[in-house]
Amino acid sequence: MIAPACDDERMVARAGLGLALLLLGCGEPHYGGLGPDLALDDVGADVTVDDLGAEAPVVDSDVGETSPDGDLPDTTAPDTMTPDTGPDTTAPDADAGCVAPMLVCSGTCVDPRTSYTNCNGCGKECAKDLPLSVACEATKCVCAAGELACGGRCVVPTEDPKNCDGCGKKCGKDERCRAATCECRSGLTACGATCYDLQGDVNHCGTCTTVCANAEKCTTGTCSKDACPPGRTGCATDKSRFHCFDLQRDATNCGACGTVCNEDQLCIAGVCTLYAPASTCTTCGGCTACETIFPGTGRCCPPAAGTARPVCVSGATCPA
Repeated sequence: MIAPACDDERMVARAGLGLALLLLGCGEPHYGGLGPDLALDDVGADVTVDDLGAEAPVVDSDVGETSPDGDLPDTTAPDTMTPDTGPDTTAPDADAGCVAPMLVCSGTCVDPRTSYTNCNGCGKECAKDLPLSVACEATKCVCAAGELACGGRCVVPTEDPKNCDGCGKKCGKDERCRAATCECRSGLTACGATCYDLQGDVNHCGTCTTVCANAEKCTTGTCSKDACPPGRTGCATDKSRFHCFDLQRDATNCGACGTVCNEDQLCIAGVCTLYAPASTCTTCGGCTACETIFPGTGRCCPPAAGTARPVCVSGATCPA
């Protein structure tokens, strides 16, 4: 505790030192190097701190207590750090070590140049951005070898009637795509730039140049007055002449005389049905391409004559 003040305030003023208050304290004073016999009158105004000796105590004016070694007490605030309660279970920082061009996607460091599910950016899935693609290369979704990205998905340019040997290159409605070339559909024959059914067309009966008489029909490639053979229906065309067509398979007379299917349709059981080559597939076993091409209605059918891939149809029936 701070020593009580002495009566002789005049002496305190002459000393001119704050520590004189301790020298004049009640009880037994400590005079440092001055000695116990020093008279109060001998303490003049010229006394310095050095004259009082090294052992003079220091007063803590705020707390009121003296540091034993003369140093001021430590007034640093107490440590309030949360105590260690066990091992650190915080998940490691995913950014650590993930250096550009790598990206942190969903907490994992990935390479956007090759990641199929994060191609050129987090969440950019090739399966959605380019259906039927097989990989991400140099930040781009790519199709299987021999395929092209056309119309937002991968296609087979050697067999696709809407992209035959290139994106947007359509075949005619009476044609199909084979080996990247448009050719006449199955059952039709090219006569010049047009495809005909030589088995039933009276103007091209059996050959491109054979024309039947007015009263005749073309039955199985022969001009005849007989009725159309089973499986074929007589369709009146120019000059009321009858052609014998298979309305179940003929894409130019599908289901009814004169009903023409589009270039990307087959005549299946008398119905114009969408079709496309099964991209990425060589057999129907395990092939999922058809569901991608025709969601909810896709069916994989065996390869047609002259094709290397199965065909996908939007329906339950495969072409005969």
